[in-house]
Amino acid sequence: MAPEKSSQQPDMETKLEPEPKQNQEPEAGDDLDPAKSIKKIRTIVEALHTMFPPQPVQVKLRLSRSIPPTSTLPPRSNVTLATATSAQVETSLKHDESENSIHKLKRNLRLLEEDVAKLRVLNEVVGEEVSRHIVPLGKLLQKVEKGTTKTQLTKGMKKDLEDVNKKIFNLMCQVPLLPNRRKKPGGLDSEDGEVENNGKGIECLPGIHVNDEDLKRLAVFRKVKEKFIELTTEHKICLLSFAVFPENQEVNRTMLMYWWIGEGILPDGIKPEDAVKDILKEFMEKKLIEPVENKLKVEPNCYKMTPFVHSSVVLISEEIGLFSMYQKGKKPRMKHSDLKKVCLVEESSSQPEAKAKKMPAGDIETVFNVSERFPDFAFKWFSEDQSSGKKKFSPLSKTAYKMLKVFYLGRWERTANRHIEVENPELMKYLKHMTKLKLLSFQGISRIERLDDAVCKLRELIILDLRACYNLEKLPDKIDSLKALTYLDITDCYMLDRMPKRLSWLDNLEVLKGFVVSDATDVETFCLLAELKHLKKLRKLSIAINKGGDFTVFNCLWTFRTSPTWKS
Repeated sequence: MAPEKSSQQPDMETKLEPEPKQNQEPEAGDDLDPAKSIKKIRTIVEALHTMFPPQPVQVKLRLSRSIPPTSTLPPRSNVTLATATSAQVETSLKHDESENSIHKLKRNLRLLEEDVAKLRVLNEVVGEEVSRHIVPLGKLLQKVEKGTTKTQLTKGMKKDLEDVNKKIFNLMCQVPLLPNRRKKPGGLDSEDGEVENNGKGIECLPGIHVNDEDLKRLAVFRKVKEKFIELTTEHKICLLSFAVFPENQEVNRTMLMYWWIGEGILPDGIKPEDAVKDILKEFMEKKLIEPVENKLKVEPNCYKMTPFVHSSVVLISEEIGLFSMYQKGKKPRMKHSDLKKVCLVEESSSQPEAKAKKMPAGDIETVFNVSERFPDFAFKWFSEDQSSGKKKFSPLSKTAYKMLKVFYLGRWERTANRHIEVENPELMKYLKHMTKLKLLSFQGISRIERLDDAVCKLRELIILDLRACYNLEKLPDKIDSLKALTYLDITDCYMLDRMPKRLSWLDNLEVLKGFVVSDATDVETFCLLAELKHLKKLRKLSIAINKGGDFTVFNCLWTFRTSPTWKS
């Protein structure tokens, strides 16, 4: 018989599995085989899903619009199609995974099952690679034992050991990090907050970071530092930007361009797209990054760093005080770096520094969301001039946060695996104090139904990134107040069915992604496609169509290409 369950908190290593039938023990080994346990849970969840299908979310929708889930969208092209039918509305509501726990559990179990399969393959690779070094090391030991002296190794022996060490070290860097489970005398896991992370493994620095002195002795670190010193000041900051991303992550070129434009480190007199390509090309030639091949792209648009280079870049970044988020053997932590950068990481909202009184926001230049799912607490940092000691209801200084240039709360990842939401959209009213902001990104953030009018106070804003804000229904009517706006991305904002009239008054707009072509007839209120001819600097346009009838993609492209004020 199975032992009685303790009334205390169960051990973290206890496997989730369906309870055995009465008087029947689980099969031997099942409780230690994650694949079998996952299969059992998926069977139960499928049954629950059948018994309790997802119910439609009660939200106010226009009949002409829909929110198709990301997985069902057609392949992207230069022209975005977002046709709407009532059937699509019903389907999208039934598959809103953010509102349905059973659907989320099914998805997570599937992903976990894939990870378990990958771990098994990795285990075989590690076993095969390590076994290769048993015989050579054994022979080396025999040579030492037969030698006349046992106090020193020959140069040849040292070289052999170094070669084996490099292979083992490279192998170690491929093994995924696991939480450091420290247990109390009673067998229970530690409750100091460093072990459990909402059911996920703690994201720690890999072994290569544990001892920075060991890393500094490696040739790879010396080479990275030599190449780093050769770079210009601006390019050094660009390279160190990779330090904020987790190891082995693909980083998109457009996202980097937005960030670097916001930081003001791209050269003047050259198109930003070209400047970024040149910088990344230099990094590739120096073997600091490598492109991610994509058969659908003529040239790469994503890049990644090898573990050794990434570790070196992280260490250099920490030494000069540009980014400060990693801790040895612990999960990353949100901190105000010496060079006025703040990176939001998972569970930043529960740190003491999340409170406005604890975060010296007056000199922050950059806020970048690395892995936080609920980042709206950062708005509160800019709610009033903390440095002046003014009371809450005193008049606020218009230039209280003149240092802030980048406010990147949205998603930087290529995929939508990380769910981000703003729990209190009213906090966006504090945007009006960020008067020197250059980049504002809410990409992939849900529960933002409308963009607060406070954003219209950002007269120096260059980039407004609202991509994949699925709940966004309306843009500000006075959007033309954004005099410096150059890039506007509203792609995949499926609730948007009208464009504000003043959108065509943005004189500096060069790139417009996701313009909605609708059946609007009130030309006094809404912006029509033909009116975009007033955007003299516009050089790139993608559209979304939410109407049927005789309107076709061909007609839309014809209107765009035959406008006498635009270049084809």
